Amino acid sequence: MKKVNFVLLLGALLAQGAFAAAKEKIYRVTVTSNWNASDHISVPEPAHFSPFVAVSHDQSFQLYSIGQKVSRGMELVAELGQTDVITREINRAGTCIGDLVVTRNQFVANEPVQTFEVKVSSDHPYLSLVSMVAPSPDWFVGLNNIELYNAEKGFSTGLISRNLYALNAGTESGDRAGNYSINNSATSPKKAASVLTGEGFNAPFAQITIEDI
Repeated sequence: MKKVNFVLLLGALLAQGAFAAAKEKIYRVTVTSNWNASDHISVPEPAHFSPFVAVSHDQSFQLYSIGQKVSRGMELVAELGQTDVITREINRAGTCIGDLVVTRNQFVANEPVQTFEVKVSSDHPYLSLVSMVAPSPDWFVGLNNIELYNAEKGFSTGLISRNLYALNAGTESGDRAGNYSINNSATSPKKAASVLTGEGFNAPFAQITIEDI
């Protein structure tokens, strides 16, 4: 009887281990440029997306929020494509954060598609990411709080597709179509992040797909 109980206990522990392992999943993220002169007025010679900062996190964390002022790290991403400060801000969030990935520059002329992977877990079920539209005053593209796991349905499967429109960090002037310049005066006081609209902004700058591996 003791031997049988031991076998049952071992089976239960193995099952628990399998269940725990199933509570995290890798997702492949693909970014495809749609930046073109017809929709966006022009495509300047160095046109690119700065390194994408992608993070899985819980519901208490916000990488950015439309209608709210951006952090210093987010400002530096949107204006200069710099990632050091925002990664420190993310890491300071501690247990709210799961996986953090910083990619590379994606130049429109010779690398219209970039792919990377992010790990999502039941503890960190949301995915957010940002990248600068470069060059530009303070424009970026991003996704905020894409839910890839919930307790009722489990992990998201199949292909998720989203358009990435130009967003305004609210930190520099010069937000007009075709102004692909980084030499702009600071907005004072800083404004809330918003969606850029009108000529040159109505079409997405990129498309993104997210799929489980």
